[in-house]
Amino acid sequence: MNRNDLRGKEKYEMYLIAKDTINYYKGDILPFVNMNCRTDMTTGDIDCIQWDYTKCILRIVEAKRSNENQSESQHKLLTFLQDEIHIDGYTFDVYKVVGDPPYLETQIFSYRTKQSACFVSFDQLKDFLDMKISFDDLLKNRKPVAIRRAQQLKRSI
Repeated sequence: MNRNDLRGKEKYEMYLIAKDTINYYKGDILPFVNMNCRTDMTTGDIDCIQWDYTKCILRIVEAKRSNENQSESQHKLLTFLQDEIHIDGYTFDVYKVVGDPPYLETQIFSYRTKQSACFVSFDQLKDFLDMKISFDDLLKNRKPVAIRRAQQLKRSI
């Protein structure tokens, strides 16, 4: 049977069976929309929305593995959200975190400033996601690669 011969419901049922094996999507609504709805819009999931109501901070955080590419449509959507969402009294930012679990070294890209904080450690990432430090703090605390590598080697001896 050619997969193009399948109707939307049949495709969705096949997807549900494959999902148990592949575990690609995080929920059931995204593949439903992708398989059954219009194709002239962007459909995607957002990995994390953080809201610290005491500090008045709202963040969208998209996570990518080191070997994972970001689609152009997702990049456009995240840029649109950063540029167009303004909430009075709140700091709103969109970030992309690139790294692999257990996140010993990551890169964080700010859609607002178009800058990247590279070589972010596990502890720095945790503090950033806990909203204990800002993206600007990460940029200020960057160490040259040679110094960082020397410190890592020293700890491993």
